[in-house]
Amino acid sequence: MSDKSGLRYDLLTPWISIHPDDIAWLKIDTQGSERSVLAGAERSLNRALAVEIELTYVPLYEDQALAWEIHDTLSNLGFVLVAFGTPFSGNRGRWPIALHGFFLMPS
Repeated sequence: MSDKSGLRYDLLTPWISIHPDDIAWLKIDTQGSERSVLAGAERSLNRALAVEIELTYVPLYEDQALAWEIHDTLSNLGFVLVAFGTPFSGNRGRWPIALHGFFLMPS
């Protein structure tokens, strides 16, 4: 198991010159740790207008949140799933295992 501990995204924003009010599009593609990234970016997600995130339908990493959990998390914050990226099937056959989901915050 890899170590997925680290700093919360919201704690990094003062150090990298990103103010939460400036976030229009937040892209999250973290190879299986999307759940902890979402949990650590609550303040920034409250300021985001759009989120692009990898949605996985079969577990590829230990303790990975799958597509429906990510969808539920973002829906509970008020985001609406509006589009999908090109599905990725990898070497597991013809069925898609992951794709990017595009969520918008209704105005």
